[in-house]
Amino acid sequence: GFVFLEYCIGLATVTLYTSHPQYKFLFIAVMVLMAISFVWFLWWAWRWQTRQATARKPSLVRNQPS
Repeated sequence: GFVFLEYCIGLATVTLYTSHPQYKFLFIAVMVLMAISFVWFLWWAWRWQTRQATARKPSLVRNQPS
């Protein structure tokens, strides 16, 4: 879903900029916004993956007598 959203926003902006070069500021602003959201998504995905990996680790002291 995220890649599709980034692609649609980027494609629409490039198409608009190609037809109307006077909207260069809008093109640059959207590209910066897309780069920031992409970095945020990579950070979120890495954090989610590490949390899932730590939750799946078996406990080392599970079978110790009490």
